[in-house]
Amino acid sequence: MNKLIFNRLTLLGFLGLSTFSLSSVSVAENLPVMVVTPSRIAIAVENSSVPVEVITRQQIENSMSQDVADIIKFHAGLEIARNGDYGKVTSLFVRGTDSNHTVILVDGVKINPATIGSAAIQNISPSIIDHIEIVKGPRSSVYGSEAIGGVVNIITKKEFSAAQGNVTVGAGGNSTKSANIDLSSGKDNFSAGIVFNTFSTDGFSVTDASTQDHGYENDTINAFLNYTTDRHQLNLSQWQTTGNVEYYSFGELNQDYTNSASILSWNAEISDSLSSSFRVSQIQDEVEQQVENYLSQLDYAETNRDELDFKLDFHINSEATFSAGVLSAVEQVDALSFGTVIVEDNDINEIYAVYQAIQGDHDYAISFRYTDHEGFGNHDTWNMNYQYHVETGTRLYAGLGSAFRAPDNTDRFGYGGNPELLSEMSENIELGLIFDLRENSQLKLSIFKTSIDDLIVLTGTWPNYKMDNVEEAEITGFEISFDRQVNQWQYHVNALLQDPVNKTLDEALSRRAQSRVNLQVTYQQALWQLSAYASVVSARDDSSFSDVTLPPYELVDLSAFYHLSRNTRLSAKIDNLFNESYETASGFNSKDRTLMLELKYSFLD
Repeated sequence: MNKLIFNRLTLLGFLGLSTFSLSSVSVAENLPVMVVTPSRIAIAVENSSVPVEVITRQQIENSMSQDVADIIKFHAGLEIARNGDYGKVTSLFVRGTDSNHTVILVDGVKINPATIGSAAIQNISPSIIDHIEIVKGPRSSVYGSEAIGGVVNIITKKEFSAAQGNVTVGAGGNSTKSANIDLSSGKDNFSAGIVFNTFSTDGFSVTDASTQDHGYENDTINAFLNYTTDRHQLNLSQWQTTGNVEYYSFGELNQDYTNSASILSWNAEISDSLSSSFRVSQIQDEVEQQVENYLSQLDYAETNRDELDFKLDFHINSEATFSAGVLSAVEQVDALSFGTVIVEDNDINEIYAVYQAIQGDHDYAISFRYTDHEGFGNHDTWNMNYQYHVETGTRLYAGLGSAFRAPDNTDRFGYGGNPELLSEMSENIELGLIFDLRENSQLKLSIFKTSIDDLIVLTGTWPNYKMDNVEEAEITGFEISFDRQVNQWQYHVNALLQDPVNKTLDEALSRRAQSRVNLQVTYQQALWQLSAYASVVSARDDSSFSDVTLPPYELVDLSAFYHLSRNTRLSAKIDNLFNESYETASGFNSKDRTLMLELKYSFLD
């Protein structure tokens, strides 16, 4: 760590011990009581044998984040790489796995496209989110393909018991502007709500090869209708985001995009020991280039997935549940890229089973899934998780599991495509310990190892390139996090030390740091709060196709809010406080120091 990094962290630490702090989860008070992502069976956080992190609505709002990538970038084991500013291609690496090895869910529905596998988290507005649940490690036995590195479940706002409403407007550097209106109401068995959000920025030049700024526009709508009785819950929701993003790739380009998820779900308590869940959903992921390629064509890529999911939960007793379900999906891909046409329809049929139990000091979760995919064949995946409450406040957990990523349609039919590709396969083991050191203090330790076989890469030489299953990877790592709340102060520190290795090439996996340390500190009074967020990231190899090494960097952000009145709140955020010049992807600039202001007025309570 160089002297500059040391000095800045020392300054940050001094401020944290004297005047301000970071937005973090209050260990005991702020975490939601129940989570559903680990096994799709609701369970208290402390009794989940599958470790899960929760980012609350309060944290999201206080961070003033403008997309999901901004929300999660300071959390343990998660690395973000951007090809520039907001709206540009954004990659998420979970515990050293690849950017298409994480399932992104909206209300439990997968939104990963079948064209490239990586969901466009840069287009998801925080305005729609109630909370986020993050599970790190393999969960293909619960969520199917792509869940090698983990699962990020974005749970939207719903179920209100009274009328609520607020309007938020914001402005900041690079001609950034935002506006949001959020309305919801609930009475008796019904609740409904709608969110409108618009965001735009002129951006900056994402690469030195260009002399113009690269802007971004995002318009989001999220609406829901919820009906609840003692034994039934019916929910209808619609999320859609549309906009345009400008970028540079051998010339000035821009593209329109649409991402959406339409979900109808019905949960019923059939008897005291049997309940059911029925869900119908449709997702759309569409990109349309607005500048012709050298063939005078407008490239595009579109995924439509219609999905039906039915699950039965057998409540063996008050502390044990066995679930079994089926999922059937029709996935349609229509794409054009530099003259290569991809038109594919695939049927996906899956059956799955989960057993979850609490027996005294022992917590269990066992899951299995069989996937039959028309495009590549079938796979079995499984997970076994166990947690032992050693004593009050001390838990030991262990997990074993397998996962896979099906080759996406670009791998199979795009440039250098190979229809005979096999799935990427992985196995994982994790051991961990959770200590509740004292009231409102918690320490988490975990070690993990992930082995991935049949990695899909582009082989050969021009013009005879071909996608093939030829490589193996192994990621071993250690993760530690510490949460502490003392009166008005909240502290959160986490660190990831890992060795992400391409065993075939005997080199580090691209864009994955061997070490990353995040610090969050928050100080809160009755009317105001001041927060600081800091990261120190080690050097990373940029690509196996080059010798470029991305240098280490440190990043510090500040945010604050003040309640001008009972209904009015003024918020401010400074990104990149020390105006650090850094890259998360070679050749792409990152944001300079920028200021963002927001004013929120609540007119219903």
